Amino acid sequence: MAGTLHCLGDGSGAREMLEQVSDAKERTLGPDHPDTLDSRHGLAVVLIALGDNAAARGIFRQVAEARSVLSVPATPKR
Repeated sequence: MAGTLHCLGDGSGAREMLEQVSDAKERTLGPDHPDTLDSRHGLAVVLIALGDNAAARGIFRQVAEARSVLSVPATPKR
């Protein structure tokens, strides 16, 4: 739905919706859950479109760091 708002030119509405969704996912799934990170990434994309590059950069950085930790394979037990 936020993507539709964004495509229709309602960037502020998309931002508000993505902030709410991201916060809800963080509370229920945790900050490093892939679905939470996807929502945060979407929020950053909308922030870029709205011209808030500094906020978007911070979110992109947080998402990238969390994803890099998640992609590290676990050390096999011997």
